[in-house]
Amino acid sequence: MQLNEREKIILEALVELYVREAGPVSSGSLQHDLELQLSSASIRNVLHGLEEKGLLHQPHTSAGREPTLAGYRTYVDLFCRPTRLPEEWLQRIRAELRLAPRTQDVHEVLERVSRLLAGLSSNVGVGLAVQDDAAHVHRIEQLAARALKVGIELLLLSRDEIRERIRSQRFIGALHHPRAAMLHPGKYVAGLKRAVLRAGVRVYEQTRVTGLDDLHGGSEVRVRTAAGALRARKLVLGLNAYLPAARLGVLRDRAVSLLSFIILTEPLTDGLWKRLGWQGREGYSDLRRIHNYVRPSGRRILFGGRVLYHFGVDSPAESERIYARLRQEMLMTFPCLEGVALTHRWSGPVAVTWRRTPLIGRTGKGGNIFYALGYSGMGVSLGTLSGRVLADLIVGQESRWKELLYLTGPGWPLPPEPFRFLGFQGSYYAMRLRDWLDRFS
Repeated sequence: MQLNEREKIILEALVELYVREAGPVSSGSLQHDLELQLSSASIRNVLHGLEEKGLLHQPHTSAGREPTLAGYRTYVDLFCRPTRLPEEWLQRIRAELRLAPRTQDVHEVLERVSRLLAGLSSNVGVGLAVQDDAAHVHRIEQLAARALKVGIELLLLSRDEIRERIRSQRFIGALHHPRAAMLHPGKYVAGLKRAVLRAGVRVYEQTRVTGLDDLHGGSEVRVRTAAGALRARKLVLGLNAYLPAARLGVLRDRAVSLLSFIILTEPLTDGLWKRLGWQGREGYSDLRRIHNYVRPSGRRILFGGRVLYHFGVDSPAESERIYARLRQEMLMTFPCLEGVALTHRWSGPVAVTWRRTPLIGRTGKGGNIFYALGYSGMGVSLGTLSGRVLADLIVGQESRWKELLYLTGPGWPLPPEPFRFLGFQGSYYAMRLRDWLDRFS
């Protein structure tokens, strides 16, 4: 792209000011920084011309300008020249790579080098791996086509379009649901509780169920607890990943309870949010089989993923390794968060069935015990769907759900330990292997 000398000077100054200040740059700031004999009006004319060429962007009419991806590219082409690193730096890099585990993949090696360069140069270190993961691009195209068949229109975002929304060099494309929304699961459940209390429902919390009995040929169910027993003509079991449910017998061994891990950053500064972009505050999940799920939470970032099967014993060392790996994944995605503290971290159980899909249905001698379990992954939406389905089943309106994949019998129980653990571990490492192979597709 051809630029005149004035356009080059102003583009160079604007990009450097934007990087330094992490915010839109006004004509007045440029006039002060450049110390040119140009009026603000003249600088605004140049900025307008650069904007028409697609090199700058104005978030709104009263704001300054920001560089676009094309603007950054032009800046690099015009003003950045490769230079040989000092020999001392090269020796440090070689030493760092010698210390790196041989099992590290290319992204992890590049991450170590880029962090070292950042420390040596007091600038941002960038490691580049040219890898498009075509299998993932093909997968989102397939998902978009399947969604369209059932009347849901999803938007396919290109590499540049997704990076305009969230500034991460790891993103190569995305599938966007423009009518989707995020909600706070804790507040959602608290709101549901308030609604049922207003409807006159009695809620007994901290009451452990010790057993279930079919009575009178299945016309009634008795629920035994440590504090007493309840009887009902119909019973709903929505225990999902709650492990003691495995001892109730009705749905014994139909799901395994795994731990999913989450880390939460400290509140981010305005400058960091501007560097991240993310003006829409969308949540996202990547398309790997062992994936991460990420969402803004107030001024913080919640970063989750990975799973662990304890096999009956706690494993603090393994949990620590997973938390460390989550932090690495977060920094590989958002390098600007280096140095940001993590204030919270936790894990919680998720239920996974042998089909890896929810199981919804009825059981018991009289068909009056209704259940839903295994609604993990998109647990809030699948849990809500499960509730709607169960409500219709209870009042005899199940025909509207007859095509639902999840509406099924309890199925066969999972094998006993240690075969269950071995089966899960085999599936887990098979998914990791497939994720690794996708890089070469």
